[in-house]
Amino acid sequence: MPVVSMEAMAPDSNQFSWKHYYQRALVALEEPLICRKLTHAAHTSFRSGCGRALSDPLVPGIELRLALENGLIHRRAKAFFIDEAQHLAKMKSGRKLQDQLDSIKSLASLTNTVHVLVGTYELLPFRNLSAQLSRRSIDIHFPRYRAERSGDYTAFQNVVFTLQRHLPLPGETDLLPHLEYCYERSIGCVGLVKDWLTRALALAVNQSAALPGYWE
Repeated sequence: MPVVSMEAMAPDSNQFSWKHYYQRALVALEEPLICRKLTHAAHTSFRSGCGRALSDPLVPGIELRLALENGLIHRRAKAFFIDEAQHLAKMKSGRKLQDQLDSIKSLASLTNTVHVLVGTYELLPFRNLSAQLSRRSIDIHFPRYRAERSGDYTAFQNVVFTLQRHLPLPGETDLLPHLEYCYERSIGCVGLVKDWLTRALALAVNQSAALPGYWE
């Protein structure tokens, strides 16, 4: 598996759970028998000929961590993407944010797998928490398009043109006359424009507007 991706769950109790994180990461890794991983006690019992501990479905977090490490190593994943990574910061005051990232750093180092944290601007406090984290990390900013920059505005225009070409409509749709409207309402965020076009298309289909015979 060259690339693995998952979404960091927002904790209900305002406390990020590494055990739940490891479980979801193993699911993303398509790991089998996640709830049946052998604990240290199970390994000892198995070697001694007693399978008593094998019936215990509760797997401690450390065993899940080891299973995740082995899974990443044996599947030779080049990158592990964590979406909504800002949820890692949801923790009690007793644990430092640096501790959270140190866990990710350790996992990346032990498995030789690049970990990519994707999220909102709430990720900004993650930067430069320590010298090691700063040296090992690269920050990539995906800003919105800005109208006062000619290059950005041209890029925004090209994106809108590409979106209109992929609309499943008969003939060619011309959105360029509405470019200023799209930019002003979306403030340069093309994801918003894409959502608008999707909803507008769904509304047009439901109302059978200007689509005679196309959806037959």
